[in-house]
Amino acid sequence: MPHQTKPHNALQTDHPTHRIARVHARISSQATRILAEAGDITLTQWRVLSLLRERGTSRAVDLVQASDMDKGMMSRTTKQLIAARLIKCKRDKIDQRVQRLTLTPSGHAILANVDPSMQNYHTTLHACMDHTEAEVFTRVLNRLEALAGE
Repeated sequence: MPHQTKPHNALQTDHPTHRIARVHARISSQATRILAEAGDITLTQWRVLSLLRERGTSRAVDLVQASDMDKGMMSRTTKQLIAARLIKCKRDKIDQRVQRLTLTPSGHAILANVDPSMQNYHTTLHACMDHTEAEVFTRVLNRLEALAGE
């Protein structure tokens, strides 16, 4: 008897997990190119630098929690940024095991250089939706994040 497959209601490529992954990959690729051209930094480095600008001096563990980046990636990225002198690391006065990370003037400067390009890119992404669609999109993303966090 020949092998029969179950009929599918949708193609695999239509499933939300596949579509979200595909959109993420494309947006990340475009942002990576923009950051390389504008500031010679990676997308991951930009995320860490942006978090530090937003939060001020922080522990790496706090940045991991804020970004959902894994510890290994955060460790490698902070080492790269320290070596490039875009961030600095100081030991905590009370607990020497804790390292506090902060942006250097060079880190602030590189963000100032890439900000216009990234803002233009984000504007382009937002331009594909009207106000109502953007609100719905944000609500859907919030629900998906909450569901994925369970």
